[in-house]
Amino acid sequence: MEEKREVMKAVHDHPTAGHPGRDETIQKAKIYQQWSGMNAWIEAYVKGCAICQQNKIMTHKRCTPLYRITTEDNALPFQQVAMDLITGLLKHQGKDAILTIVDYECS
Repeated sequence: MEEKREVMKAVHDHPTAGHPGRDETIQKAKIYQQWSGMNAWIEAYVKGCAICQQNKIMTHKRCTPLYRITTEDNALPFQQVAMDLITGLLKHQGKDAILTIVDYECS
């Protein structure tokens, strides 16, 4: 185990290594040493590296933050209603959509 960590210090953690990603780290580590389950071990190591996680480039779109619908304290039922249509689902009995309706003061 200590030998694996020494290899990772050289090919991943060292300032001149630059904290490369999983694939590049695996390629560099194979130059020094190989062991059974090496790819999975290095993948877990890179995923657990705090510096990599702080500095990694986001390759997927961020989710839109959820918006809380505000209601008045004394609102009556059906004063504030929201509707949403979910489409493109697998067909069931000829239908492929769901309509959701929420009354924010009724619940």
